[in-house]
Amino acid sequence: MVWILEIKTYSLRVLQHSSVRFLFLGAGSTIVDYIIFSTLLTLGMHYLGAVAIGYTIGFVFNFIVGRSMVFKDGAKVDSFSHELTIVSIITLFGLGLSLFLMYMLSEVCCHIDPFFARIITIGVVFFYNYIARKFFVYH
Repeated sequence: MVWILEIKTYSLRVLQHSSVRFLFLGAGSTIVDYIIFSTLLTLGMHYLGAVAIGYTIGFVFNFIVGRSMVFKDGAKVDSFSHELTIVSIITLFGLGLSLFLMYMLSEVCCHIDPFFARIITIGVVFFYNYIARKFFVYH
């Protein structure tokens, strides 16, 4: 029974780290993003349009939940509008990176199926988003 308490205590300590919380938040955002992307692609939308819409809705989910659950120490900037502006700029670069990687993987160099290419690009862009937000926006 003691080992259960030790596991619970360790788990709570791990969840206190913003990188672990961001990983869970990223998983939630990824699920939202990928479901929307897959649905739109299945309905016949071009994969780049589906990426843009899924990524944008995933961003809104990520921003709302991330402010309160991941980056609890607050932003390095003074106002909500400044924080939203910086996060939006970071997100636009992430969207650009995502679209570029999708295009390269699907059409230029690898000819990977867009469903699989999206999984790869989500993984790459996840790290970019965490590092950029941690460095430029949050404590």
